[in-house]
Order: sequence, then structure tokens, then C-alpha cells
Amino acid sequence: MIIKVNGTEYDLNFGVAFIRELDKIDGIKANLTADQKANFGMAMKIVSPQIDMGSVAALSDVLYCAAWDNKQRPSRKIIDEYLDDSKTDLTRLFKEVQTEFKKSNSIQAELKVVKKAVKKTKA
Repeated sequence: MIIKVNGTEYDLNFGVAFIRELDKIDGIKANLTADQKANFGMAMKIVSPQIDMGSVAALSDVLYCAAWDNKQRPSRKIIDEYLDDSKTDLTRLFKEVQTEFKKSNSIQAELKVVKKAVKKTKA
């Protein structure tokens, strides 16, 4: 997926490195001791439903993390301004991100447990 922000194209990658980047921002964190912290990850399990519900803040995190491999990675501020711009089609962006999530083998593996739990609650 490619987005164009202020005339610059950014390639977005939704693989393992994306998940790792997202875990840094939105993963579940705990303080084990005064000087020891742990990050349990699971950001995809949190962010995926937020994207489905139209959270622009989550979309900003996703775009920022997916741009991890660009030589000139856009800043969080640049992405937020892009999303705030009335010319940006947020509906289209949400749909494109959802499509990328479905195409990503890594993301599907992350969400497999969530899908099983949802099926059990519907049964």
C-alpha cells in the first residue's frame, strides 16, 4: 500500500516488522519491578477492532508503524496532519488498511486466536 503525503509517496509494509513497531506503541505493557518492564505485545488484537470501528487515532498509529522501512519515515505529526486534511478520504484509507490486514500472513496469524474466540461466542 502506498500513501502520498505532501507530494511524497510512502510505502506501507504490514509484515512482522510492522507488528513489532505497533507493539512498541500500542502493546500491553507492565511494570514487573521498579526497574524492570515487560511488553506483552498484542497490539494487533487491540488495534484491529479499533480500525474496524473507525478510530482515526488507531489509523494514525497503523500508518506510522507501517511506514517503518521508508528512508524518510513520516513523523507522527505529518501523518496526523494528513489525516486531519479535509482532502484525505478517511473512509477509503480505513478500507485499504483493512484489506492490507486481510492480505498479511503475519497479521492473520496474530488475529487467529481472536477469530476463534469470536466464533465461540457466536455459537
